[in-house]
Amino acid sequence: MWIRNRTSHLRMDQDLGDEKEPQTVELEKDENANSGDAEPAFIGLRAVKVISWIIELVEVFIEQIWYYRGVYPSESFKKVRSFQLEVYTNIHPGVKEYLSNVSNKLLEMLKQGKFSRIFVAIYNPEDENTEPIDVVGIREESYAISFTDSIIFDYLRQNCPVQFDSSFNEQRLYASIQSFLYSVISELTRLQKFTDFIPDFRLFVSADKESFGEFVANPDWILESTDQDEETQPGNGLGDSRVRVFKEVNLGYLSIKGYAASGHVSGERERD
Repeated sequence: MWIRNRTSHLRMDQDLGDEKEPQTVELEKDENANSGDAEPAFIGLRAVKVISWIIELVEVFIEQIWYYRGVYPSESFKKVRSFQLEVYTNIHPGVKEYLSNVSNKLLEMLKQGKFSRIFVAIYNPEDENTEPIDVVGIREESYAISFTDSIIFDYLRQNCPVQFDSSFNEQRLYASIQSFLYSVISELTRLQKFTDFIPDFRLFVSADKESFGEFVANPDWILESTDQDEETQPGNGLGDSRVRVFKEVNLGYLSIKGYAASGHVSGERERD
């Protein structure tokens, strides 16, 4: 089942106070660890560390799409460092709150082993006066991270203690996520910017049947498609015409795949 975040786009009306240029801050996105260019201090890997790094990766993934695809104005971002790479994070309070709310929900799913995929779809709204919640437009691109086939989620779903073997260590995981994030940035920087419209976006999360009720009860999320819909729409379930894997990392306990898709899908409307 695909669940979509209802408040997927926040208009800022270019109101950024005194901010005129992107700031550069030489610190990790997680300001409590691995600051600056110092080498991270690796310790024994625990499930809580894996979960925290997955959340950070997803947050950075979303924000790089916002920045490089022009969803929000560049002056609303500042440079920070995540996994020792220079990335962009949005400084607008409303956007920060929105991303924090999304991350908290994904964290709940991760801890239960119920989170598998997240898509960020980029739209041409067609009508600049259309409110984001009622987007009627053309999907230009989609980007996704998939964690399906990750053994760690099986342990978390069963609420079992996770004991990793020596091949799945903190240093290897850190380097693999760093490599994946580098590929994300490379994928986005090679694209031409949109010049004839300001893109909109939607977030899609793949939810299992057990967590479906939790999402439906939350007014910030709505059902986008069901398993039955996906049976009639093979592929990624989002209707994109060309889907490709741009990066894949398989560490046994954790599998990460990055997808990019292009293709125009028009006439998409809000479903009550």
